[in-house]
Amino acid sequence: MSTSNFVLNLIHTYDKKLKQLNISNGKQEIIWYLEHQKLLSKQRLYSNRCILSQTIKTAIKNYYDLRKTEIPHQYILQSANFYGRDFYVDQRVLIPRPETEQIIEIIKKYKRSFDSCLEIGIGSGCICLTLSLENLAHSIIGSDISPECLEVAKINQDYYQINNVNLVEHNILNDSFNQKFDLIISNPPYITTDEYECLPNYIKNFEPQI
Repeated sequence: MSTSNFVLNLIHTYDKKLKQLNISNGKQEIIWYLEHQKLLSKQRLYSNRCILSQTIKTAIKNYYDLRKTEIPHQYILQSANFYGRDFYVDQRVLIPRPETEQIIEIIKKYKRSFDSCLEIGIGSGCICLTLSLENLAHSIIGSDISPECLEVAKINQDYYQINNVNLVEHNILNDSFNQKFDLIISNPPYITTDEYECLPNYIKNFEPQI
């Protein structure tokens, strides 16, 4: 048996454990985690060039121990993909959802770049920063009521070296902006108080209640 098969066998073992916890994508999650930790690459894994080291064994066990608490995969990696790019996330911000990418697609249908844009409630900053990266807006204000969200968005802004997005702490329900915008975007949480109590634990226990 090749050395990589030993790694895959261990991954399959923990995938089965995760399936018992109703986590269906455990195998891929573990591989992503090991790649993120720079312990292996998928290419090396499937070309039989991976050795099952104690470091890999420990990492897989650590991932399982975290995941069985129901903490989302993205918070463990501190990374979430949005529109083909990885954004830093932690428990200060909501995890970007794939369906939110539709906002970018809708804006692209205009086949133009907007001069000024305001996003209300930016979270990790994935939308307003993607607008910049896709050249869909020239001057962008990204606002949020949460200074913790703005800290995370600033990490992503610095990573992608974006200089046309101004991040501001602002409560749109109490204060207005003293300027006009060509484009205004908001993708706020849309869960009522009653619905919140019925959310699954991996959302309710880890994503910010605000």
